[in-house]
Amino acid sequence: MAAQPSPIRPLSTARGAPRKPMACATRVTLFEREIRERLSPSGIEILLDAAEVLSEGQREELDGGRVRFNGSTMLTIDLGRVHAALREPCDPVLAARAAAFLAQDARVARRVRAIAQAEARRLAGAAVTLVPAEPKVRARGTIIHIDLDIEAALP
Repeated sequence: MAAQPSPIRPLSTARGAPRKPMACATRVTLFEREIRERLSPSGIEILLDAAEVLSEGQREELDGGRVRFNGSTMLTIDLGRVHAALREPCDPVLAARAAAFLAQDARVARRVRAIAQAEARRLAGAAVTLVPAEPKVRARGTIIHIDLDIEAALP
């Protein structure tokens, strides 16, 4: 039985010269590399600057003459309003993905707390000290909602 020539031809470059075969790995790297994704600082600014802010709350008299403020602040971000500033398509998939990142980002939490504190100060008519709370973030369609319940001690 005669051997038939292989139909596989050696790889060649654009000039027609055959390529060298791949080298066998004799050593490996000690470290693995991974690509991580997070919100860009400018992306956070664009989203939070475009947010509509709605706050409500009231002062409450406590025993001993102490006063407390209870309320909430909601930020509503419509991706349709910022689509011209973003490279990604502003669809419900992006909104859900952005909401997941917004919920985990400490920079966002700090900025939302600062907005809520300013709103509480405006509504209470006095300086306030917020009790730490985590913002709740959710997406519905292309709208992202960030809610923060406010409890604050008043002087």
